[in-house]
Amino acid sequence: MKYSELTENVKAINIKKSGDSFERENANFIQTSIPNYELFWKLFVFPFRMENSIAISYELSNAHTALCMYNYSIYRNLNLMSKYLGRASKNRREDIEIESEDFENFLIRESSIYDNLMHFLGAFYWTVRKTDRGDNFELSHWGENKHIQNPMKTWLLQYDQSLHDELKQLKSKVPKYRNLIVHGAKWPGYNDRVIKEARSDTKLIYWNNWMKLAKTDFLEFENRTEDRLVAMERRFARVIEKTNTVWELLLSIVYNDMMDEDVPSQGLIRSDVVSGNPSQLLENLEGEASGSTTSTTVWG
Repeated sequence: MKYSELTENVKAINIKKSGDSFERENANFIQTSIPNYELFWKLFVFPFRMENSIAISYELSNAHTALCMYNYSIYRNLNLMSKYLGRASKNRREDIEIESEDFENFLIRESSIYDNLMHFLGAFYWTVRKTDRGDNFELSHWGENKHIQNPMKTWLLQYDQSLHDELKQLKSKVPKYRNLIVHGAKWPGYNDRVIKEARSDTKLIYWNNWMKLAKTDFLEFENRTEDRLVAMERRFARVIEKTNTVWELLLSIVYNDMMDEDVPSQGLIRSDVVSGNPSQLLENLEGEASGSTTSTTVWG
């Protein structure tokens, strides 16, 4: 199939009408913050779904099934992050302390996304290679695994060396910070301040080290910490940028394989949304601060 035929076939598909209940409910978030999710969904997920459901109605390869699962998991975790951030922003406007539980849940979702992204890339690799070799791999082999020769890593490095390195670093760094915040000692007050990721110290998981930090000069304490809402805005902008970049890269690979003479100069892929502007992202979250944050079983 040529590029022109593909774009014509997917033009009429709309996540507002044909997504599952969560996708339809949060279609505005998808189309404004992660629009390349919808396009990827049109090509790799929607044709194999039962109508208005996350269930896969066709028998797919393990790799393609995993691709659908991780694609949806990334979206759901992003959406939950947006709800925690929206609620934190609302609390700040109303001069209410941002709940530490919301920040912890926010970090848990963020950590899950970077883990999902590595598996997502691996599942895509085996899906587009059109080989049954992917069926012989454990899920852990689709991500970054130092114990095996990983062909996905070699393949990704051909397209984007920096993206691979950044994702690998974040996959390691974010869980460490999450563990410090979630499992470490809690310290009250100080105007909703949290330890900076760049200044985090694993020893701060113990209360006595937190106490030593709290007893330092306030300027030193302020230098090693940051406003909780600012931290959430910055981290959300970063994860939105990385996920959009991954979807954009994979879509570009697909379209490059299908190019013909009528390829327009501007395709369907949205690269303009890859932005690290927290204020713009917060504008997109207006009206979405409330709503369920109950975790669901994620599939396709």
